[in-house]
Amino acid sequence: MKKSLLIKNCEIFSVNKSSAKKHQKVCIALKAKTVLVSLFIMLGISSLAYIFQINQLATMGQEINTKEQLLEELQEGNKSLEIEVARLKSSYYFEEERARLNLVNPDQISFIEVEKGETVAMIE
Repeated sequence: MKKSLLIKNCEIFSVNKSSAKKHQKVCIALKAKTVLVSLFIMLGISSLAYIFQINQLATMGQEINTKEQLLEELQEGNKSLEIEVARLKSSYYFEEERARLNLVNPDQISFIEVEKGETVAMIE
C-alpha cells in the first residue's frame, strides 16, 4: 500500500520518511533556484541603473565643458568690450575724433533750455 504525498508550499505531509526527505530536497533545490533567479534579476536591474547613471554623468560632463568654454569666450569678449569703452571715454579719443572731423575747439560753452527737460549747447 502506497502512502499518498501532499506538498503544499514546500511543506511535505507524508507517512513515508524516505519519500518525504526526497521531496524536501527537491523543495530546497527549488527555493535555491528561486533565490538565484531573483538575485540575477536584481543584478540585471542594478546593472542597467548603473549604466544609465554613468551615461547621465558623461552627458552632464560634456555639457559642463561646453558651458565652461562658452563662459571663457564671453569673459574674454567682456574684457575686450571694457577696454573699448575705456578707450572711447578717453579725452585722447575725443581729441582725435575732433581733429578727424575738422571740428573747432570751442572757447566757451553755454547751455540754454529750449523746452522743459531739454538742453542744447551753444558756442559764444
